[in-house]
Amino acid sequence: KNNYNVHHTKALMQNKLKNTIRLHAFFLAIAMGFITASCQMSFEGYEAEESISRELKTQTQAIESAQKYWETAANSDSPLKEELQLEAIKILIESKNIELSRNYIDQVPKNNLNNNQNIKIDLLLSRLLILEGYPKKALDVLPSHNFSFEINLQKNILLTRAKVFKANRQNLMSI
Repeated sequence: KNNYNVHHTKALMQNKLKNTIRLHAFFLAIAMGFITASCQMSFEGYEAEESISRELKTQTQAIESAQKYWETAANSDSPLKEELQLEAIKILIESKNIELSRNYIDQVPKNNLNNNQNIKIDLLLSRLLILEGYPKKALDVLPSHNFSFEINLQKNILLTRAKVFKANRQNLMSI
């Protein structure tokens, strides 16, 4: 009987030790999970910061580039002057800088523009109105497609029309 108690006690202690080890392993696994999750969240936060930093750098570069075009335009004669102004506006719209785009587009004297430049500024205005959240107004401003236009203008009109329709659809879906 004494031998049985010793073996039984030994078996109970071994089971208790196994259970303790399992419990420690379980808590260790949970702790590792928390550590991994927190590292992942930190990494995602770092990626978000990096993304914002890149976006700000791109915005700054776009503004500087547009300002250089605008300054060069100020010292140029027509029709180069207007082409440079339109390029500055295009850069700002592509970088989604609504405020500066609006400011620049309002400064372009429309009466100095030739036919192609009038079409270009209407395209830019249409894209700006999309950014501002006015897809219906963007469609009204958009010039009609005409096969007599140069091929790049035809392409840009069709691309902008597609963007307007997409913005209109998204606007309708959000209602």
